[in-house]
Amino acid sequence: MKQNFAAFRKNAGLTQVEVAKKLGVSQSTLSGFEDGSREPRAGAIVTMVNLYGCSFDELLGVHTKPKLTV
Repeated sequence: MKQNFAAFRKNAGLTQVEVAKKLGVSQSTLSGFEDGSREPRAGAIVTMVNLYGCSFDELLGVHTKPKLTV
């Protein structure tokens, strides 16, 4: 699962410093979220979804397969 934290942040026109302040974390912690070396808590993910105007699935890179009907 590829996370899209940096892409969504950049698309929203926000800097790492701005987002880190809104999440209540350091810029280096946010950088870790973006490069995959750290995992954000659920509350941080919720805040990012609201900041970036995307869904959880989009932000987390979850691709769901359509259900097949028989």
